[in-house]
Amino acid sequence: MDKPFTFTEKLSIMKKLALVASVLLLVALGFSSCKSVQDCPAYGQADVETEEVRA
Repeated sequence: MDKPFTFTEKLSIMKKLALVASVLLLVALGFSSCKSVQDCPAYGQADVETEEVRA
């Protein structure tokens, strides 16, 4: 029969699970921050209006 996990073993497992969950969350945020169809406002070009000069 297997012995139950000790407190330190449980803590180690929980730390690893928390690390994996946080990495997956950061990856998901990175992929969802900018839609592939639209330009990302942080990295896209700004629209600059220029006045038309009439002679």
